[in-house]
Amino acid sequence: MGVRAVAPWAPVWFSEAQVGLTLVSLAFVLAGGAVSLRRRLGI
Repeated sequence: MGVRAVAPWAPVWFSEAQVGLTLVSLAFVLAGGAVSLRRRLGI
């Protein structure tokens, strides 16, 4: 499934690799935020 199928507004130069890296970095940021939040709340 291509990027254009998911997001038609995505520019042509927006490659699969860039999307993959963006998703991975987003996942790391969200995971880090969740971990720090859980530590702060003491869960």
